[in-house]
This record gives sequence, structure tokens and C-alpha cells, in this order.
Amino acid sequence: MSEKITRKDLWKVFLNHLTLQMSWSYERMQALGFAISISPIIKKVYKDDPEGMKTALTRHMEFFNTCPNYGATVILGIVAALEEQQADPELIRGIKTGMMGPLAGIGDSLMFAILGPLLISIPASMALTKDFTGALIALIITQIIFIGWNFFLKWKLITLGYDQGANLATSSEGMMEKVTFGAGILGLTVVGGMIGSIINIVTPITAQFGDYVFNLQETLDKLFPKLLPVLVVCGVFYLLRNKKWSPVRIVIFMFVIFTALGALGIVA
Repeated sequence: MSEKITRKDLWKVFLNHLTLQMSWSYERMQALGFAISISPIIKKVYKDDPEGMKTALTRHMEFFNTCPNYGATVILGIVAALEEQQADPELIRGIKTGMMGPLAGIGDSLMFAILGPLLISIPASMALTKDFTGALIALIITQIIFIGWNFFLKWKLITLGYDQGANLATSSEGMMEKVTFGAGILGLTVVGGMIGSIINIVTPITAQFGDYVFNLQETLDKLFPKLLPVLVVCGVFYLLRNKKWSPVRIVIFMFVIFTALGALGIVA
């Protein structure tokens, strides 16, 4: 068993987390930021196991994206507890994948749809009355409150996540198997939903038979909605797993193929 994680270690995770978005990329989004954030825990848990440390950090370089303020902090806390117990990597992966979508929806709504507009409405209303000095002072005060609240809540969420993750890690073996299985299903569900909501591939192909116009895309939507995005994702998965293509190579390949298909009027 590794050394016990302390609040000081979690504080290091919290400080690293403040740079989560600085290494954002289109390929893996917040993956590198997450790996850097959790690195103090990984270094402590695997300090006598260099290969285990490499494996753990590499595992956290997989695609990750959620609300950086409130979603990532909870997940970081849970993962810290699971890494401390050296839990099944599939459980860790499943929890990250399964939680990042729902927490993104909750966190982004809280951040951008509630707190942000609420705090900015005060100086904005003062500015409308041409009280610019008061508006500036109010803006500074509300931002101080907002930043302070953010720091407080994010720290509490990390510690809450750690405490709940520790309880999860010490559950019975049968319970852990159920959680692992459920997390895997939830993760696959989230990924499946992302295919339909993020990837948009349609075909403009039509054919006229007398007065009847056959629309291929409308027919596909009736038989199997989002069939083309699913086929593309399956193809990319095949290239990644079976052909061992790199993501960069796949991006270039997809760019060339879909540029050609678009020019031929096959896809839009």
C-alpha cells in the first residue's frame, strides 16, 4: 500500500489544476492539464515504481474534457483517492469518462448561466445609468467575490471528491466490480452521445424518378439516424486500434478524404 495522501498533497493538485486549460488541445483537450494536475499524487504513490509512474501518467493522457472549475475538481479528488489505493485502471478510466459529461453540463450551467450573469448584472445596471465609477468599483468587488468563491468551492470539491473516492476504493470487491462495470457502460453511453451531438456528416445526394425525388440523407435518417458519423468513428477506431495509426496521421487522412468527397458532392 502506498503512503497516505494528505491535504498538503491535495493542495498541490489544486494549485496545478489552476493551469488546467493552459495546455488545452483539439486532440485531447484537457488531458495534459489533468495529467499535470494529478501528477503530485502519481509521484507519491509510485515513487518507488518508475514504470508504474509512467503507466499511470500515460493513462491520464487520454482524452478528457469537462467544466474546468467544478467538474474537473471533483474528478481529480476521486481519481486521487483511487490512485492512492492503486485501484483497477479500468475503474479509474470509466469514472473519468462517465463523469466528465454530466459534470460539464452542471458546472458550465452554474458558471456561465447563473453565477456569471448574476454578478455581472450589478455593474452592468450601474453602467446603464452612466454611473461609470460605481460600475467599475462594483465590477472589481464582484470579481473579487467571484474569484474567492471559485477558489473556496473548487478546493471543497477536490476534498469532497477525495473523501468519496476513498470510500469507493475501500468498498467490497463485489461492489467494486459492479461500479467498474457501471462506469464502463456510462462511459460508453457518453461517448456514443458525443458521436451524435458533435460529429455532423451528411450527404446531399438525391435522385429524381419522375415526380418523386429520392433524398439519400432523409432515407438514412429514417432507417439509422447519424449512421454516417457512426461509420466514420468506427473507421477511426479501426485505424487507431488495428492499424496503430497516430492521431495526427488520421487527422491528415480525414482532411484529405473529406475534402475530396466534399468536392465530388458526396458529403456536405
